[in-house]
Amino acid sequence: MASTKKATVSDPSSSKQASSTSHKKSKRPQHKKHPSVSPASVLNTLPGVQKIKAAIRQTRRLLAKDNLAADVRVTTERRLKSLEADLAKAEQARLERTMATRYHKIKFFERQKVVRKLNQTKRKLAPSADRAS
Repeated sequence: MASTKKATVSDPSSSKQASSTSHKKSKRPQHKKHPSVSPASVLNTLPGVQKIKAAIRQTRRLLAKDNLAADVRVTTERRLKSLEADLAKAEQARLERTMATRYHKIKFFERQKVVRKLNQTKRKLAPSADRAS
């Protein structure tokens, strides 16, 4: 046992060399976890339907007050119209996402059918190709 301790203590230079060579940079590119988002796409995205509905509800409560200044009322009514338009867009986007998911499933199943049929015909043609040669 004593001999193994002396070997590790007497050889510190070799351990330094091994540790310095193990920290080389890899040649593989480092990928980011999240892709960078362009500012234009951030502007085009809308908040979810529920957030827009909550904002509409809050705006309508503000408009229901009797003692509201005229300029505040005008800006709030404009905001309400804008929110209602955003709600229509958000509901349309939600519907499109639902349809895209459904279409994706159908596309997947149809591709599986075609691949299965292709494999069947390949298996049928394989014995006839063997007999011909």
